[in-house]
Amino acid sequence: MADLHEQVNNELEKMADEVRSSNDMEQLIDLNAPLISKNDRGTVGTAELNLAKRLSTPISRELHKIIYGLDRKSVNFSKQGRTVEANRLAGVKAGNFNVFKSERITKAPTMAISVLVDRSSSMSAVEMNGANTSALAINLAIDKLKGVNSECIYYSAGDLYEAKCFKSTTKAVKDNFRVSSRGGTHTGLSLYSVIRRLSLRVEQKKVVFIITDGQASDLKYLEKSIEMSELLGIQIVCIGINTGMLYGFENQELLNIQTVEELPSILKQVIKNKLIA
Repeated sequence: MADLHEQVNNELEKMADEVRSSNDMEQLIDLNAPLISKNDRGTVGTAELNLAKRLSTPISRELHKIIYGLDRKSVNFSKQGRTVEANRLAGVKAGNFNVFKSERITKAPTMAISVLVDRSSSMSAVEMNGANTSALAINLAIDKLKGVNSECIYYSAGDLYEAKCFKSTTKAVKDNFRVSSRGGTHTGLSLYSVIRRLSLRVEQKKVVFIITDGQASDLKYLEKSIEMSELLGIQIVCIGINTGMLYGFENQELLNIQTVEELPSILKQVIKNKLIA
């Protein structure tokens, strides 16, 4: 049995080496994509719970505008119906008998939001505190919205930590948001893992909020992940922490914050620029 296990391990290593040398990006990204763990020994950082609670109300208000602003109302006119549009009666003499008005309202879609947070070593203690508090505030705000579910995933290099799953409430797991920084910045591989999870969700619309200082170290995978998100119709909203550029996201609009208090106004910018549509 030991010999069999050794043979299997040798074959798996051989297959992995073949994939790595093949330059097949799809196989490479599948092979290297990190798994998501519910346990983390790095939850020794800081987060400002009271500030997050206070900000969750205006953030929820702005998110409500974004999400329920996706309601669609269409107006049609026909030759028969119950409601006459008086303004169109003048056209009857010219042969336009489409004077009956009908309205149709399409409700805003259900939504799944993944909040993906950079916890790499390039994030200072102050930036990490801001990222933790921001992630906590956003998830608290989402909990107040009907038809919207969220998760929060922290990433560095080689591992992903699930601070909040879709099934739990943020209040129940608030202490999980006290995460410290460590390791490299595998934004591309981490985004890929999150996109793959989101694609299996039943909600009609899927969005990823990325909170990072912008120093991704796996740009080739990041490019592939962004391409995949576009194919699947998953939108990405980039929130920079004290940075002027998010490397790999040059074609995405950057929303930059210096302090957590700026989050509500940043989400107003999301509305203004129609980043979620």
